[in-house]
Amino acid sequence: MKQIDKEITFTSKCFGCGKENPIGAKLKFYEDTENSLQTTFTAPETWGGWGEIIHGGLQTVLLDEISAWTAISLLSIYGLTVKAEIEFFHPVYVNEKLIIKSRIEVVKGKDIQISSSIMTEDGMICTKGLFTFRTMQKEKLEQLVKKDFSS
Repeated sequence: MKQIDKEITFTSKCFGCGKENPIGAKLKFYEDTENSLQTTFTAPETWGGWGEIIHGGLQTVLLDEISAWTAISLLSIYGLTVKAEIEFFHPVYVNEKLIIKSRIEVVKGKDIQISSSIMTEDGMICTKGLFTFRTMQKEKLEQLVKKDFSS
């Protein structure tokens, strides 16, 4: 699989993908197919919710992050998540290697629907998400993040 090497100047501190965030996930993404991405992640103990089960909010972060990067890297657009639907099927645990995948489902106007899932190494689907990502003009997004993309 080909690693996504796109750099975005304002993401260095991003909780999901930022290389300079000391407590972040530091996810790296790989092109799985022409309309999907994949990554792996092992959550540290500090990500626990109930005991060693990864907190549901942090599972949502993983799904949201890969979904956004799917739109950014495969469609070359920028925007923000405007809707997230999450389903939890089986617990996922800290210190367990996880496979996280995403796929573009629908592109309609400014909205892109992307499905994503967290699986165990043996392929059991534990958590699913359906995210709506709304594209924005570069200038509007720069204004929201208070950062010029060209710097």
